Amino acid sequence: MKSTTAVFVSGTLLLAGVSADSALAQQTASQAGAPKSIKLTDTYQLTGTITAIDPVAREVHVTDAQGQTFVFAVGPGAKNFNQLKTNDHVRLKLTRAVAVSVSPGNGIRSSTETVTAASAPLGQMPSGSVQHRATIVADVIGVDRKHGLLKVKGPQGNVVEARVRHPELLGNVKEGDQLTLDYTEAVALSVTRAP
Repeated sequence: MKSTTAVFVSGTLLLAGVSADSALAQQTASQAGAPKSIKLTDTYQLTGTITAIDPVAREVHVTDAQGQTFVFAVGPGAKNFNQLKTNDHVRLKLTRAVAVSVSPGNGIRSSTETVTAASAPLGQMPSGSVQHRATIVADVIGVDRKHGLLKVKGPQGNVVEARVRHPELLGNVKEGDQLTLDYTEAVALSVTRAP
């Protein structure tokens, strides 16, 4: 868990820093000088046709309207894999959201993760959804505004230092604050027969 949390924290901070151009318009503040929060959402959609299926390797080739082919590995948990046929239509939607907020510290660091999943009954056309959500509360133990660096201590005591692409986002952040990272990733998939 220690390394997963470190990767998650640094990855989320990187996402917030790299994507901060779009985030600047989505910052909120409850009062002048109050800590800000950043909310980012990214959605990717793929609609295409199954052009090849490798049942041994459990791979499905999906070609979109522009002719680009994507190869998906299908794990053993996909109980309706045998229902797939070439020319079936596939719709895939991936949504990732991250919210980063800063608040006065209370000394309690935490980490929670939840995964929810749903799928079509055995024998039906493949469809389903999976949502993974992780929330981490970490202590801010250092802020270097000149170099755009933020150092946080995670729930397991791990320390991560991340570069923030837009140092102005560190304006109200100070040592002793707490950083809350809330990351959600949701995938929905449906397959329909060609008419």
